[in-house]
Amino acid sequence: MNTKNSDLIFTQYRLCFDSAAAGEISGTDSLRKGLSDFKKNWNPDDADFPAMLRASTSGIRAFLDTPMHRSLEGITALADIPEETAFVREQLIRLFYTEDHGDLDQRASRILDFRNDINVRIGRRFEGKTEFEQTAVSVLNLLSTFSPSDNYFYKKEAADLFAQATEFGDYFMYGNHFSLKGYYKMCDNLLEEVWNYPEILKLHQNRMVDFPAEFSNNLHFLAYDILDCAYRNDFYSHLRIRSSFTDEWMERAKRARELAGRIDEIRRELSVKKAHLKDLLSLQLPAIDGISVAHRVFGSGTVSSCVNGRMTIRFSDTEKAFLYPKAFLSGFLKPDDGSILEQLRRITQAEEARPMLELEISDLEEQLTDAQKALEE
Repeated sequence: MNTKNSDLIFTQYRLCFDSAAAGEISGTDSLRKGLSDFKKNWNPDDADFPAMLRASTSGIRAFLDTPMHRSLEGITALADIPEETAFVREQLIRLFYTEDHGDLDQRASRILDFRNDINVRIGRRFEGKTEFEQTAVSVLNLLSTFSPSDNYFYKKEAADLFAQATEFGDYFMYGNHFSLKGYYKMCDNLLEEVWNYPEILKLHQNRMVDFPAEFSNNLHFLAYDILDCAYRNDFYSHLRIRSSFTDEWMERAKRARELAGRIDEIRRELSVKKAHLKDLLSLQLPAIDGISVAHRVFGSGTVSSCVNGRMTIRFSDTEKAFLYPKAFLSGFLKPDDGSILEQLRRITQAEEARPMLELEISDLEEQLTDAQKALEE
C-alpha cells in the first residue's frame, strides 16, 4: 500500500469531522439509519413476510437500488407474488444465516447461488425486466445489510479510486466476476492502517453511539465510510499516483474483462454441451415386445421377448434368438414399424458421439478452471 497517499486520505477524512456538517460529509448517515431500521424490523417468521420485507428494507432501498438497476425492488416484487413468497423467504434465510466460519470462498459461492436462483425466478415472473436482476455486488450489499460486522459494503467508483491511489495490486472490480477476496483484502489492509489514527477510531465510535453495538465495535462499516467519503469529496485530486501503476492497474482491468468474457463464453458452451450429453444419456432403446419383423430367410415373425440385449423371435415354424439392436442395424432383421429403426440409428449415433462429447466437456471444464485461476491472480 502507498502509505503516503493513504495518510493523506485518512488526514482529510479526519478533518471532515471538524465541520459542523461532519456527520453528513461521507453520505452514509442515511445508510446507517437504514441499517438500524433493518435490524429492528427484520423478522423472517413474520406472517406477512412481503410486508415485513418491504418495511425492513425501505431505509436502504436508496442505497441498494438505482433508477437503472433495482435489484432490491426485484426481490421484494418477487416476494409479493403469493406463489413465490416461501421461495424468497427460504433464499434470504439461506443467504443470511448460513455459517461459513469466515471462509470467503464459501461466502462468495453462497452469494452467487442466491443470485442465480433468484434470477431464474425473476426471469420467469418479470420477463424483460433486466433491472430487477441480481448481481454479485448487489447480493453482497444485501448480505452486508444483514451482517455489516462481517462484510464490507461495496461501491465500484469509491473502491476503484482508493485501490489506485493506494496502489493496491489486486484487481477485484468486474461485474458478476467481482472478487470478494480481493476487495475484502483491500478493506482489511485499510483497517490495519486506521489503527494508526486513534482520533479517527474515537470519532467513529462517538458517531455510532446511537446505533447497534456491532456497528461501532467492529470497524467494517468505517472502512466503507472512508471509501465513500474520499470518493464524494474528491480526496484524490491532489494525490500523486504513479502513472506506471495506474497503467499497469488498467491493463490488469482490461485483462480481467477479457478473462471474464472468456469465462462467460466457456460457461455458455459448457451449458450447451452438458445439455446435449444429458439428452444423449436419456435416450432409451424402444420396447419391441410383440412387434412384427421380417427376416430375409425366415420370413415374417413376432418378437416374443427381449432381455439383456437378446431378443427371441417366433417365426411360422421356428423360434430364433438375435442380438438387440445389432440385428436390426446390420440389416438381418427389419421391423415393420420404420420409426423403430430410425430410433435405433439415432441412439447408435449418440453412443458414437458420446465419448468425444465427454472429452470436449472435460476440456472445457479444465479451460474454465484455468481461466478462473488466472482471473484471481
